[in-house]
Amino acid sequence: MAILGMDYMTAPSILEMKNAKIQFVCRYLASVNPATQTKMLSLKEAQAYSDANIAIVSNYEWYAERPLEGSASGAADAHIASGQHTQFGGPSNRHIYFSVDIDATYDMVAPYFRGVLTVLPLSRVGAYVWDEKLSRQLFDNKLISWAWVINRSVNDPRTNIQQYNLGTQFGGREVDLDRAFTSDYGQWYVGRDAVNPIVSNPALDKTLQDARGTVKTITTVPGLAGPIIALHNAQRFQPFSIPSDSSQYSNTPFIGGLEQAASFPARATYGVMSFALGNMLPFMIRATFAVIALIVLLALIINATSKVIKQEG
Repeated sequence: MAILGMDYMTAPSILEMKNAKIQFVCRYLASVNPATQTKMLSLKEAQAYSDANIAIVSNYEWYAERPLEGSASGAADAHIASGQHTQFGGPSNRHIYFSVDIDATYDMVAPYFRGVLTVLPLSRVGAYVWDEKLSRQLFDNKLISWAWVINRSVNDPRTNIQQYNLGTQFGGREVDLDRAFTSDYGQWYVGRDAVNPIVSNPALDKTLQDARGTVKTITTVPGLAGPIIALHNAQRFQPFSIPSDSSQYSNTPFIGGLEQAASFPARATYGVMSFALGNMLPFMIRATFAVIALIVLLALIINATSKVIKQEG
């Protein structure tokens, strides 16, 4: 079992997310400029996700070298992040991940996080990092309380989110896939937390920690309605699940050019193919199919070339 999420520059449709059992999205806060405006969260977007029962996780990211620029930069970014988080509907007790999207050491980024802590309490400060060595040091030195780690093995029980599949095609968009390993990983909904605050669930935490590694593959079939997440955790694999109220997601105004979902037969066929190709067929069988496809393609090219040569002769 894992809590599935994603992050992206350009959003797929909410319907695609619901069909794939996506439960949260990590969304950007940033210093506002033409380069960052296209990827930033908005209140309209946050409200749409909340209405669809998809949680939001706040992530501040400007440019890769920013966390190397010291305490003053950390404090300035924390002010911006806190203000935008509130502006877009984030509750005042929810935390914010600050990106270290570069191969950096603890000594290189520690001053930045000390600056963040002059503005935000430790309980609200997290880090997005490339590996757990850095997040462990930030945890141990009390510079963060939350960690989101990129695409490597996750062993520290304090790690909250793993970005486990980068650059995946989903609903016609390129996204990164994430999974949460704690019941509280910073998720929030517009207007909901004041009434029903999110608290840790120890029983769920244990289940999530015990089940690390169950989400293994993403399979896609070109031309159909985006990817189906092929889970080795079979109880969560529901390729035919279509929300009964799916019509409300198909024309969400904040996302431009939404792909409409394919017909049910196409989705059903796609689900079966994805499950079979992703989980049932051994590697050698899939490799054999690939070789056969390559041979057929080469034969077609040779045949077409021969015809051209004969015509010219």
